[in-house]
Amino acid sequence: MTTIPSLPEHGEQSPENRRTISRRFILQAQEELAQGNRLQAGEKAWGAVAQHLKIIGADRGWNNHTHRQLESIGRQICAEYPDYASPAFMEALSDAYHKGHENFYNNSSSFSEVSDVVEEVGKRALPVLEILGTLPPRPFRIESNTQRRRLVELTGNHALQVGDDSPAGFSLRH
Repeated sequence: MTTIPSLPEHGEQSPENRRTISRRFILQAQEELAQGNRLQAGEKAWGAVAQHLKIIGADRGWNNHTHRQLESIGRQICAEYPDYASPAFMEALSDAYHKGHENFYNNSSSFSEVSDVVEEVGKRALPVLEILGTLPPRPFRIESNTQRRRLVELTGNHALQVGDDSPAGFSLRH
C-alpha cells in the first residue's frame, strides 16, 4: 500500500506544497475507488488536476480561484503548448472536471466512468501537468474572441484584442 503524504501547513501554498497535495489527492482517489466511493474518487481526481492548474496560474500571475478560471488555465495551456496537448491529455482534463468534479454534486457518472477518470488523470494528465508547470510561457497570439475572453478572465486585462500577441503567453510575471 502506498503511503499518502501529509498535508502541508495551511495558507499560501508553494508549488511543491501543491504537488504534494496533488499526489495526496490522486492516491486518495484510488483508495476511494477501492472502497466503492465514486463520488469522493472523482472529486479527488479533479482536486489533483486543480492543484497543478493553480501552480501554472500562480506562476503567471493569472486569476486562479474559481473552477471556471482553472478550466480556462487548462484550455490556455493546451492552446499554448499544442505539442503537449494530446487528445488523451485534453480528454483527461475535461473528464476530471465534468465526470469527476461535477459528479460529486450531481451523482451522474457511473463507477466505471469515474474509475476511468482516476486512471487517466494519474496516467495522462498529471505527468504532463508536472512538465508544463516547469516550462516558461510560450509566445501566444490571440486568434479568436474565445481566446480573448479567456485571457481577459485570467489576466483581468479588458483591453486585450484579437490579434494581440505576447512573447510570454500573456503571463503577468514573465
